[in-house]
Amino acid sequence: MDGLGRAAGSPVVVRLGGRDYKMAALTLRDFGTIEQHLLARRPNILKVVAESCADLPPEMAKVMMEKAYDDMKKGNTIPATEIAEWVDTFEGMVFSIWLSLQKEHAELSLDDVMTLMSAMSEEEVEGLKGLRDIASGLDEVGNSIGPVKA
Repeated sequence: MDGLGRAAGSPVVVRLGGRDYKMAALTLRDFGTIEQHLLARRPNILKVVAESCADLPPEMAKVMMEKAYDDMKKGNTIPATEIAEWVDTFEGMVFSIWLSLQKEHAELSLDDVMTLMSAMSEEEVEGLKGLRDIASGLDEVGNSIGPVKA
């Protein structure tokens, strides 16, 4: 997909389980949803450190808890590089493709997309990943600045 379709963010038609679906572009809001999904899965660092410090000397435990608290104060965000890496894992692809499909096919659940993608070959999954990136303008062409003059 090039030209106006790419510039307008037109959906890309993909075939899953013998049916055609329209896969829309991932938006900034979708990446925020992905970040919130990943943050919800993170454990409470203070609780984890407190449990691991139970057998440490009190001074060492105090230092560890202070470091954990300092880390927690930095904010509840995930670096873009971590999000980019996660969306290219199988689980991340299922989640991001589900978000893309939801815009045109609200009836599809995350479990439906997991089932459909689990039945695909590795090559088909890679092809779907490429289509997701094309639809979102995240592929090489979408991220290019145009022809480079020699």
